[in-house]
Amino acid sequence: MALPISNCNHVFVDFEFVGDINNGADDCRIWGIGAVKPNGNHVQITMRVPTDKGTHKGCVEITEKYLEEHGAVSFAKGFARFVKWVGPQAVLISHNSFRSDKLVLEHECRRHGLMMPCWYFFDSLLFLRTRITLPSYKLADVYEHVAGKKFMETHTALADAMGLWHIMQKYPP
Repeated sequence: MALPISNCNHVFVDFEFVGDINNGADDCRIWGIGAVKPNGNHVQITMRVPTDKGTHKGCVEITEKYLEEHGAVSFAKGFARFVKWVGPQAVLISHNSFRSDKLVLEHECRRHGLMMPCWYFFDSLLFLRTRITLPSYKLADVYEHVAGKKFMETHTALADAMGLWHIMQKYPP
């Protein structure tokens, strides 16, 4: 039986990871999940990852101390918690989804032998390029254009997901 897709099934999400996506999704390990539903309900999950891999420029440094302080759990536990929070069917909306977040999530699930629910993916970067004209479509630049104020790039999953949620209030998918 198919479930209808509705606004309550939209989830604005960001995954933070160590490793370099330019080396392929198999080089990456998700350490942070941040997600927001249209009603503002949100979740943040931190997962254990190897601390010998770097993060991208501007991101927090992932150390054993950081993971401990943020209650890091295994990917299997963190993903199970995320799946329960999202629900069995949803549209996961992320910025640059098709070149980053979706690929890394799918690879992590395969790595851990986990099956993904019936989720669809929506790339806000591609979508917003059809709605507004800007010199840069980085999340922070789009946020500044839409909100009229600076976006404090923390490269933490929940902050980025919240920023995207605010943008998509003005440009709903």
